[in-house]
Amino acid sequence: MWPQSIQGQADWPFEATKELTQQGVIVIGGLAVICRLSTAYRATTDLDIVDRHDDAKEPQLHILLARTQRPSGPSGTIVSTPLGDIQVDVIEVSDSDIAQIPEDPTGRLYVLAHARAAETATPVIIRAQQSDEIAVLHTSDTRGR
Repeated sequence: MWPQSIQGQADWPFEATKELTQQGVIVIGGLAVICRLSTAYRATTDLDIVDRHDDAKEPQLHILLARTQRPSGPSGTIVSTPLGDIQVDVIEVSDSDIAQIPEDPTGRLYVLAHARAAETATPVIIRAQQSDEIAVLHTSDTRGR
């Protein structure tokens, strides 16, 4: 399911994140939106990822925090790359979150939307000027848009 890592791409924040966690990375948030547009919408300065996991698997955020020792915000860390530091925010959805869907509408939307993003992620190639391309998974559910 996960695209093969392209060698020499540790400068891309998702490659650095994959290397630290030894797990696939599903891109959500601003970068995922940019991937779906034909023209640039707005710049983004962080990387948002979703971690859909069973209760036995160590969450990506825990792994990242243990390896970087640089917490940032309620669900993030700073990841160093050869091009500089970047904020990585991890949205986690576990099996127990799915088994006990919150009753309040906001909590329910949060869990279900992020679980759906993880389930519907598809491979995409990202290209940037003066850099090699990289393959990642990103959320692609565009229902209602």
